[in-house]
Amino acid sequence: MTLVDSDFWGSPQGGLRESIQEMEPEMDGDFSISGFLDSERRKDLLRFTTAGSVDDGKSTLIGRLLYDSRNVYEDHIRAVTVAHPGQGRSSIDFAQLTDGLRAEREQGITIDVAYRYFSTERRKFIIADTPGHEQYTRNMATGASTADLAIILIDARKGILTQSRRHVYIASLLGIRRLVAAINKMDLVGFSAEVFHRIEREFRELVRQVGNGRSGETEVEAIPVSALEGDNVVAASARMPWYRGPALLRHLEEAPAAYPSGLS
Repeated sequence: MTLVDSDFWGSPQGGLRESIQEMEPEMDGDFSISGFLDSERRKDLLRFTTAGSVDDGKSTLIGRLLYDSRNVYEDHIRAVTVAHPGQGRSSIDFAQLTDGLRAEREQGITIDVAYRYFSTERRKFIIADTPGHEQYTRNMATGASTADLAIILIDARKGILTQSRRHVYIASLLGIRRLVAAINKMDLVGFSAEVFHRIEREFRELVRQVGNGRSGETEVEAIPVSALEGDNVVAASARMPWYRGPALLRHLEEAPAAYPSGLS
């Protein structure tokens, strides 16, 4: 989970490399810090942004993505674990993993753009989790300005809303040509294929309209998810066998990156 500063790593002094090489003989097992850092540096980088209307589940989706891909520290998990007295159980408030400002935690909304770095075996990522409230729409534009791909969250119960249309329009203005329609809260509509396909058709038509009929210039992937339950976020969902496409993480790992390995 360490973000490697490629400029420092590639500096003529090589101080970090030499220090690590001196430490490695004292380490137990087969783990190599320098090997790990080199492998991280060779991975390419994908920058993506998330957007949607209020309560579509953006922060929950990113929290679930980080948690299920093992990119959250244990102390952070403990800090956002909520006990349920009398029920003998506890649960993780995934939205709290990304809502960093006190005002955000107290109001239960995202206000500022929250940037998060994480990596998998295949790629490095920088997420810009942007606000959904209409009042903070300009912050969505800020977060999307450096993105290679945009995830537009849509509540399966509500469908495409005015704010969803704004976000697609902003992504188009900023030249983002890869969009993911993450149709969330599928658990609340009984994992209905009919609901998913209806919203997918409407979303593709929206992209076509925003692009003045040139929808072929924008790649669209629609994925049915339940951020709260984890369906199709990191692993494929057994509760939606009718969906044959990739889980969200797999799509992010396979989407073309603007920063090839060694240049990120």
